[in-house]
Amino acid sequence: MEKRKHWENVYQTKDYTKVGWYQSSAEISLDLLKKIGISKEASVIDVGAGASTFVDGLIKAGYKNITWLDLSKEAFDIVKERLGDNHKIPSYLIEDVRTVSLPDRYDLWHDRAAFHFLQEEKEQQAYVQTMYDSLRSDGYAIIGTFALDGPDRCSDLPVRQYDRITMQNIVENLFTIVDVVESIHLTPSCGEQKFCFFILQPVNGIQHDS
Repeated sequence: MEKRKHWENVYQTKDYTKVGWYQSSAEISLDLLKKIGISKEASVIDVGAGASTFVDGLIKAGYKNITWLDLSKEAFDIVKERLGDNHKIPSYLIEDVRTVSLPDRYDLWHDRAAFHFLQEEKEQQAYVQTMYDSLRSDGYAIIGTFALDGPDRCSDLPVRQYDRITMQNIVENLFTIVDVVESIHLTPSCGEQKFCFFILQPVNGIQHDS
């Protein structure tokens, strides 16, 4: 509940286009989508989506089966208004990823904003289990986090930093790390933030579908 209040306050009191995590275009996520080769018919969920423009990029690229998930009603209102005539394309879930029960299986799980806020191991493991249970056996996950030499706080909250080893220690029983892509995000105030993007696939796909 405290996290929900925090993010509602952020979207109520700040111009989201001026905050440090804002991207006018989610280029690296969209580039990784192309790299993986996710078809336009694929089912895509954007977790911790907030007011991110990733959903805008998906729609522009021709994706129709999109789910937006975030715990902030304020962020939902921003995205719905920004999408205009396209606002009915995504399905919207105003839920906390730590506790949500998702209604579908997805071909792609995308998260640039949520995972690195999880501080406790039990939260991280619950997240990874939900991600595993919600992906098709041949699906992919793209998880963006701050790199080891990236920020240790974001939006006045502590965050975790990751590299291949630290991420593998968390997901090793359920996911294989296919690739790690390092990236530098330029904030609206022209600061630099170092990110790692992890491309993951579920292990034991045959058993996973059974």
